[in-house]
Amino acid sequence: MKLTVALIVKQDLYLGHLPIEDVNGLKDEHSGAVVTNAFTLGGLIPLEVEKNWTKVADINSLEFEPIFKVTGYYCYGASN
Repeated sequence: MKLTVALIVKQDLYLGHLPIEDVNGLKDEHSGAVVTNAFTLGGLIPLEVEKNWTKVADINSLEFEPIFKVTGYYCYGASN
């Protein structure tokens, strides 16, 4: 058996808000901040990220350091 694979790999960066499904912690009623050490993130749908999040050309161009960096793999047009 011989298997040949041709891949085009690229990286797209997006900036957006992660969905939070559950939080256990305390809310500071004065500042509105939440102090927590336990939370559950919701899932991300690649097409919704592409549609609704801001595309970033270079992570070094951001004016701040992101709190979370999530890596996902998405395969377009896979066929046999």
